Amino acid sequence: MLRELLAWLATPCPGPARRLGLAAESVAIAFRHRRCARAWTPHLERCQALVLASARACPGRDRAVVLGSGPLLDVPLAELSGLFGRVVLADAVHPRPARRAAAALPNVELLEFDATGLHRDLAGLCRAGRGPLPSPGPPALPGPRPDFLVSLNLLSQLPIRPLAALRRSLADPDEAGLRDLARGLVAAHLAWLPGAAGRVCLVTDLAREVRGEAGVLERTDLLHGAVLPPGEDWEWLLAPRPEARPDADVVHLVRGIADLAGALREVTAG
Repeated sequence: MLRELLAWLATPCPGPARRLGLAAESVAIAFRHRRCARAWTPHLERCQALVLASARACPGRDRAVVLGSGPLLDVPLAELSGLFGRVVLADAVHPRPARRAAAALPNVELLEFDATGLHRDLAGLCRAGRGPLPSPGPPALPGPRPDFLVSLNLLSQLPIRPLAALRRSLADPDEAGLRDLARGLVAAHLAWLPGAAGRVCLVTDLAREVRGEAGVLERTDLLHGAVLPPGEDWEWLLAPRPEARPDADVVHLVRGIADLAGALREVTAG
């Protein structure tokens, strides 16, 4: 715990994102990966392979943006740097290992980016302890429209820490309103993505399952009812026992869509 606390203190992070717990989340991901590296490897390799295949199929090669770049565990950064003239790593928190990796490549830049567009408002609500919940909308991605954009293991995460912070901080949390906010954050991201770049790749968790000897003990919809077009599906052994529970594994079901706009067109045509 002391090492995680020191890492949290040393992690650069904007004030609103830190208040919402995103620096703590970044540190927790890094430490869990150290403990569960072998279990995570197949998932991370699938992510990198899908992102790279999608990027290689992109006709434009000027600018690529990675949303949710985080510690770069699932990002084929060197390959993307070789494919595009400029690569932008966009996240609310860029841990120090990611900063070092980006600094080693001259065409890679870091962007502190709030994919919800609401961190400042939500952090203000947490400070005040009361107030109306904001309505989600599309984020404002600075710079020219990218040729390639990937939302990478980000979509399901958008509501988690903000809602946890609101539940801790609000004097009288409106659970129905918080559920609506979670659905709205996911829906707004999905509505914005297809037109956000020349080619868009999406990788996201769909559901969380707790699996014991008797089978699935719990199942949680991580996208709050949102439905995605077909893609490549696989499982991520997020927390093999006893990481989260002594008697069960935690598994995330993941979908990767190499061409989101194309997949949506196929669904509409069908």
